[in-house]
Parts: sequence; structure tokens; C-alpha cells
Amino acid sequence: MQNGFIFFHQSKDELSCDFKDQEFLPQKFSSELKTLIHEWEDLTRNLNVVEIVTPDRTLAKKQKEKIFAAYDAQKEYNPEFVYKWLQKHPFNLNSTKKKLETLLKKIKSFKIVDQNDKGGKTALYQCCKDNLETLKLIEGFKFKKEKLIKAALNKKYPSGDDYLWLLANSYYQLATEEDDTVQHENKSTLDTEEKKLLKQKQFNAQDISEAFIWLLQKYNFLNFDNQHGYNLLISNDEDFIDVREKSWQPLTIFIPSDSKVDGEKLLRLMYHQIEGLVRQNMNCRQLCENANELKTDDETLHENHAKRLENKFFNRELWGDEEEKKVEISLYVLAINMAEKGASFYQIFSKMVENYLHVLAKIPADQDLNCYDGQTWVHLEEAKEKAWLIAYRIMRGHLDTKNKLSFAFRKDLAYLRQYLVDEMFNTLGLNDLDEEIVIKTNVFANLNRNLIKIGNLKYPFLNATKTYCLEILLPKIKGQTQWRALVCANFFPRSLMIIKDEKKNRKDASMHIPFREIDDPYGSRESQKPESQYKIPEKESNGKDIYNYLHDELLLDGNAKQNLTTFCTTWLEPEIHKLMNDSIAKNLVDKDEYPQSAAIELRCVHMLADLWHSPEAKTTLGTSTVGSSEAAELGGLAMKWRWRKMREKQGKDTSKPNLVCGPVQICWYKFARYFDVEIRSVPLENNRLEMTAESMMPYIDENTIGVVPTLGVTYTCAYENVKQISDALDRIQTEKGWDIPIHVDAASGGFVAPFLQPDLEWDFKLPRVKSINTSGHKFGLSPLGVGWVIWREAKDLPEDLIFYVNYLGGNEATFNLNFSKPAGQVIAQYYNLLRLGKEGYTKIQSECAKVAKYVTDGISKMGIFDILYDGQNALPGGCWSLKKDAKVPFNLFDITDRMRNRGWLLPSYSMPPNAQDLIIQRILCRHGFSMDMADLFLSDFARTVEFLRKRGDCGSLSEAEASSFKHT
Repeated sequence: MQNGFIFFHQSKDELSCDFKDQEFLPQKFSSELKTLIHEWEDLTRNLNVVEIVTPDRTLAKKQKEKIFAAYDAQKEYNPEFVYKWLQKHPFNLNSTKKKLETLLKKIKSFKIVDQNDKGGKTALYQCCKDNLETLKLIEGFKFKKEKLIKAALNKKYPSGDDYLWLLANSYYQLATEEDDTVQHENKSTLDTEEKKLLKQKQFNAQDISEAFIWLLQKYNFLNFDNQHGYNLLISNDEDFIDVREKSWQPLTIFIPSDSKVDGEKLLRLMYHQIEGLVRQNMNCRQLCENANELKTDDETLHENHAKRLENKFFNRELWGDEEEKKVEISLYVLAINMAEKGASFYQIFSKMVENYLHVLAKIPADQDLNCYDGQTWVHLEEAKEKAWLIAYRIMRGHLDTKNKLSFAFRKDLAYLRQYLVDEMFNTLGLNDLDEEIVIKTNVFANLNRNLIKIGNLKYPFLNATKTYCLEILLPKIKGQTQWRALVCANFFPRSLMIIKDEKKNRKDASMHIPFREIDDPYGSRESQKPESQYKIPEKESNGKDIYNYLHDELLLDGNAKQNLTTFCTTWLEPEIHKLMNDSIAKNLVDKDEYPQSAAIELRCVHMLADLWHSPEAKTTLGTSTVGSSEAAELGGLAMKWRWRKMREKQGKDTSKPNLVCGPVQICWYKFARYFDVEIRSVPLENNRLEMTAESMMPYIDENTIGVVPTLGVTYTCAYENVKQISDALDRIQTEKGWDIPIHVDAASGGFVAPFLQPDLEWDFKLPRVKSINTSGHKFGLSPLGVGWVIWREAKDLPEDLIFYVNYLGGNEATFNLNFSKPAGQVIAQYYNLLRLGKEGYTKIQSECAKVAKYVTDGISKMGIFDILYDGQNALPGGCWSLKKDAKVPFNLFDITDRMRNRGWLLPSYSMPPNAQDLIIQRILCRHGFSMDMADLFLSDFARTVEFLRKRGDCGSLSEAEASSFKHT
């Protein structure tokens, strides 16, 4: 066996070796661990859930013909599949499950003596757990146990999230737009004639194997010493070309005997299977050593890494076509979404036909196909073929293709989600590693992260498929070389061990599952609707059913990711979710019971005081609140208490306090009403949309308890000039003796200005600023439900407002309107302050400001809008109004209403007095609103404007009819 390479070839008369006679386990594993591995192999070598729920291929083709005919006749038809249970050896379901459970306990209790066993034990334990879920899935299909199937699927292939559906929709929308994609002709290696030659030439299984061998040799993957290399098997029993790596068989590339592919497909197979799958796996083996020999199924990461590389190679480097738009990926995701919502096979199929017709005919996704001429329908047959492949792959895991069970076989979803994970790894520069297996086998902790770089890989990327295409394949097709002789002479191992592909001795047992309606969650009383929505029911209900009922209702809420109205955080790091869960039962007000949470709150107070330049940051007072509204009201109370005490000392009337402010948030009106203070809101003008020092002056008198400038006006995102207001109040004190303090409402700006406008004078640098409130759950990037109020110095908070609580051996001040509040949000705020630091906050807020500028520039280019604020020098956001001379048959409220069709929550509103004639739209660009989403927003906005133009004057909506938002 020269070069250590084993080549399996279909042969009927000779057999040189057998899998069972070879040892494929790492030599460094201990004999005790190997014993457990062999026991696991014997129990699980036949557990292939995909085979169990795959319909009989021949009968499936007949069902395909029937659904095509039904579609043409516009009559619903749902296929009835016959499922085959393919096994090498029958096994008893219950006894196998019990044996696996016993084995799992053995693995768990196995004591690691040799560190070489550490990764192997972890991987084996994960494998065994996954196999148990597979058995439960088999049991569910065999005995039609809906709940068992669902539970197993959720553990093996968890369902998707809203972001995945949003991304899929965006890819689909892009694919149906006019073809203005930049062509990559200058990057194309092949000319039109060469592409044509490759597409016309057919290659069989032998040709494919020889091409694969050439590429394997290029990477030196044919060395089988110490279980390190790949083999090929041409087989009658294989349905498709595949790379498989299991601990109970050699690493093998399987090629069906009847394979026939054109030259383009051959190159794609080489690139995908060898340069993508095999090379990535070999690098992982080299990095992970023994631990990779046992693993859970990491095929999803391998496949999608390879698919992305393959698309890039063809579309940019070899074929020169337009950039891949991920149409197939997006439609698979959308089809799975339909299946999980209960759609039937025919509904999914017909929807996919419609989608593909839009894509192939380049018809915008929101336009009716019937509006186009017969050219659309020339694509019908191709669309039906593509739609069948999607519907078949998604629905083949359903017992009933009418989908009464309302679940999907989610392996496809796992693949597609992993595609996004792979893209993320690529962005991080980790695209040549199998990260999933590194993590699952716990080897990552034992590796130096700095060493995991492309330069450290034993098998760097060669792009050898391109060499094969130019130097061997094309010359052969053109008749310039003796291709087979060239391949065999230069690249084949000189000696191959030929092995017979013995026809497997097994009896295929077909299992036809009769179809019937099975009770599902939507058949239960609780999931339909509770007995009453206005009184507590008499009896208890199933928790899963109630969850399902509530989950479905909450789908009617807006998508937080597309909410451009709210200032509040809509994206949080996974670690914050964990901390919130850790703290879910903690009441922050109980300082003696949760002293460490109380200590964390104090740390945040002092950090924010320092950030805002308090002269006594280490000793000043402040508190967390359940939001900036409570924080603002506490600041207002302190001003009222100080003013009243001052007036009492002077022997003056204290019955007519007033507060002066600009266009403030509603909380200040609440404060004024609840605490008996007159609010004097400075009216605006069309050319002045904020309170200024000059406009403030007529509203001040000796009864003014304070002035509240806003750092981030909710209507426009702009900052009011705190420095000018402070200077004006200094002059007032000199002239009239009125010492009027400032409370800055920095609900949004408090976590923006220190990082984007560090030289701006607005905070405790100004002595007249006595208190500041902010929202941690806005640009502080914390979960909903946390605000902060900080006083410049401890003496600025009147003693009468403070209560004292004894904890940690001392008295601690507390001053809140609430006496119960969760600790999690405060702990999450502290996490952000430590995790991001000034550098992190600056990066995030700067990126948000760039996105805001990008969006407002895009709106401005449309020519009919006046940009009132472009996201610079204040909050990351923007606002605009329609030009006075814009001759359009719509208003901003029409745009708001239309944008809701695509999920965008875009506020339009009239300004406060005396600028109520001005109607504006505003967006907030928060953490998580990326440039990609900005592009999607602008694209939808432009389509909306064009739609409203074409629609003509049908009567515009009013502010009330459009259900617009001012702020939240």
C-alpha cells in the first residue's frame, strides 16, 4: 500500500479488506476510553435518522408529477410518501435506548487519568446524548408520537429566530430587484466559449474520482498513516456524492456509480468537497488532535463553509458572473418558516413557484405576477422544479404533508443558520477552522487562541481547482492533451489497494405510514383562546399550550429590530441575557438581602458621576430607577424641595412653584401634575425647534424651581444648548438674585455626548447643573427597565428625600418612588460599563452616528425632503420633513402607514406649539441597526415613495389614522 492510500472501487470479484478489521481510533486514547467508544459504536452504527424519514425515491418522483399536474390545474394536492426504514441490522428500540442511557452514565462517571482522554470523553458524551435524541425521534415517527418528535427535533435542530426570517426576506427582495449588480467580468478567468465547453462535456464516476484524487494529492491528503487521510468509494448504493467521517469507518468520499456531471458541476464538486469540506476538516484534526476523532455532527458548519467558498470561487474568480444573492438560502428559510406555521406541502410548493418566478423574471417581490406578459411564464417549468426541491426537502420530515402536526424536520434550518455563523467566523478571520467541533470537544480552552490563525494551518488554501481547470480539464476538452494519461501518470498513487464494494446484505424494509389527523397544539382549548380574558380561569392549563397561545399573540407586536421609533435598546449581548436570568429573583431595594447587587448599583452611580465630571464623584449621591422618567421626577422633586426650603428661609410664599422646559418628554408633565408644579413649556417656532437661552427668559421668575434643558430632544434628536442656558441664568442671578438650578434631562444624550462630543459643556462642569438623569436602557445599551439620576454633590439632594437602610454594617441612602425593582438591569448596566469602557461606547455610538448620516443622506438624495437633523453633533438619528414645494400626492403619514407593510415602525408627527404645522419623520439608529439594515430600509423607503407616487391622489392619512408615534 504505497503512499498509504486506499482506493475503493466497485468490483464484483475481489475483496482485499474490510472496515471492521481496521482500527481508526487515536493511538493516544486510553484502553478504558477505547472500550467505551467501541461499545458506543456497536450501539449506534445504524442510527441514521435522515434515512428513516426519507421517502422512497421512486415513489416520490411519481408524487412530484402529480403535484405538478395539480398545480397546473390549480387544484391542491399534497403528496403521500412511503417512508423507508433502511438498516444494516435490525435493533430493538427500547433495549437500545436503555443500553445508551447506561452507557451515558458510564461515560459521565469515567474518571480521566490521562489528559489525552479529556476531549475524547467530552465528545463521546455529546455523541451519546445526540444518539438518544435520535432514538426518540425514531420512536416518535414509528408510533406517531407528536410531542416526542417535537422535543427531539428541538434538541437536535432548534427552531429559528425572527432575525433569520428577516434576513431571508431581505435576500429574496434583493434577488427580485432590477439587475443593477456590478459584474465581475474583469475577474473572470474563463471566456464565454470555455464556459460553454465545460457545460457541454459530461463526466462519469471514474472521471470524478480521478479529479478528486488529483486534488487530494495536491493537498497531501492521501497519507493514511495514523488515521490521517481520505479514501474514495465508488458505490451502487450511494445516491449522491458525499464526504463522510465517522469513527467506525475510514474517512471516505462516496461517489455513486451512475454519477454524470458536466464540467462546471465537476469543478464545483472538487472545490466544495475537497478544498472546502476535506481541507477544513483536516485543519481541524491537526489543531484538535485526538478530540476530533469523536464528535457530534459538525456537518452543518463544514457544508456551509464549503458552499460559501464555492460560490465566491465561481461567481467572482472563475465564472465572472454577478455576485451570489443567496436566493436558494433565503427561500429555504422562508419555506421552513411556512412549515413551522402549519402550511401544507402544496401551499409551500405553490408559494415557492411564485417566488422563483419573481426571481427568474426579475419582477419586484411586491408586484403581482399577473401584471406581466407571457414572458414571465417561460420560466414556469424551471420554477416548479426548484420549488419541488425546496418543498420536498423541507416537508419530507412530516408524517402528514397536510401538516396537521405543524412541525418541520429542521436539519435544513440548522444548515442555513450555520451559514450565517460561518459568515461571522469569516469576518473574524477564522474561516479556515471548524470552530464548532473545537468548542464542543472542549479543546478550545487548551489551545492558545492567538495561534489559531490561517498562517498556523498545516493545510493552507491552494485554490488548486482553478489550476486543474486551466491546466488539465480545459486542455483535455479542447483535445490538446491526453487527459487521463496525464492525470494517472502524474498524480495517481503508484499502487492502490483495490477493494470490492460488496453489495450490502440487508433487507430494505419499507414502512408506509397511514395518514390521519393527529391532535396538535392548535386543537387544544387553551391554545385557541382562554375561557375568559377578563377573569382568572377556574382550572389550571397546560403550560406549553398557554405559552403557544401567548407566543402567537405576541407575533402581532412590531419587530423590535425594525423599530426606528424607540430610543430603547433592542439588541443585547448573550452574556447580558445570562446575567438577567441569574438575577431574575433579586429585588434590588432589599439591600440587606442582596448586598452585592446594592454594591454594584453604587459602583455604577460613581462611574456615571465621574463620567459627567462631578467634583465629588466618589461621594456624591445617585440612584438607579426603573427608567429615566422616575429619574427625572426624582430630579424634579429635589429642585422643588431645595426651592421651598430657600423660600421658607426668606419668609416668602411657597405655593406657586414652576418649572421651565422646552419640548420635553411626557414624564415632566406627569411630574408637574403629580407634585403640584406649574410647567412652563417654551413654545417652538418653525425656525426654532428647541428651547434656547433667549426663548427661555420670558418664562422665568422667582418661583422657578429649575430649568430643564434636554440633551437629545425626543422630537428632533438635537441637543439644547445647556452652556448658553447656564450663562443666561448666571446673568439672571447677578441682576435679580434668583439662583435657579439646572436639571439636565439626558435620557438619551447622557450615554452619547461623553463619547461623541467629549468637549461639549453640558454636565457637572457647569456649576449650575445640579442633577442629571439618563436612561440606561437607551444608549446605555442595557435591558429595558433601568434609569439613573446623579446629583452634582451630596448636598444637592435634600436630606428630607432620603431614607436610610442598614446593610454591610452601615447606613446606606435610598431615594426611589418604587420600593421593588429588579436587580438584573442594574447588573447588566455594570456589565456594559466594564465590558465596553469608554473605548467600546465610543466605537458603538460612532458607528450608529455613521449609519444615521448614511440614512439621512439617502433620504436627502430623493429630492423631496428637507433634512432637519442628519445624525451629527447630537444623538445617532435623523429627522426630515417634506419640502414645501414637493408636488407629491402623499404626506409623511402615508409613508409611515405604507412602511408598516414591510415591518418598519417609522414615526411621523406634528411638532408641539407653536410649530404644529410642521410635520416630521424621525429615526433612531441604535446599536444593532447595521449598514445592511440601513440599505434595506432605504430600499423599502424608496419603493414606498415610488408606490405612493404611482398610486396618485387617493386621499392622504391624518396623524391619528396613521397611528404615528412621537417617542417612547
